[in-house]
Amino acid sequence: MNDLFHTLKRLSVYGVLLLIIILFNCRVIPDSMLSLHICVYFLMFFGICLVVYYSSRIGQEGIQKKLLMALGGLEALFLLIRGIKYAAILNDCVLLRYAWYAYYAPVLWIPLVLFYISMTIDPRRKRMVFLVLKGFGWFTLALILLVFTNDLHQQMFRFQPGFREWNSTYSYGWLYWLITV
Repeated sequence: MNDLFHTLKRLSVYGVLLLIIILFNCRVIPDSMLSLHICVYFLMFFGICLVVYYSSRIGQEGIQKKLLMALGGLEALFLLIRGIKYAAILNDCVLLRYAWYAYYAPVLWIPLVLFYISMTIDPRRKRMVFLVLKGFGWFTLALILLVFTNDLHQQMFRFQPGFREWNSTYSYGWLYWLITV
């Protein structure tokens, strides 16, 4: 009975926080910095809970536990970058644009980690897994470097000259479509 009470108590806290996010997104709660910070902190808290959950649920030590921890860390990093972009950087500046570019680092690494987790299920293919991971890892790293150097070549996002109104007026380049695929 005690466990049921604690579970219901925990679910009610999550429900209230979820309700705040839903009300904020439906514009019932006014769009203010306080409500934005609450949503960002809740998402960061949720990402940290995922990392803790992964570490406690997988008892055996090994590569899969490390990869699941890395996956949780990448998810938490994604939420942290989102929080920094929307809550910490208030004006349109170069830092805001690079926070936008930084989204793509975890977005590109998460599928690679998921792919590697699926490949480690069969331990007989260890050599092939390493070669495949190494190749895809270098390709992913090259894509991330191309995203971060977008200001030089503008093949990911194309902006107006001088980056005027870059946050609202841009088009997609070939690199964006390559990453999307």
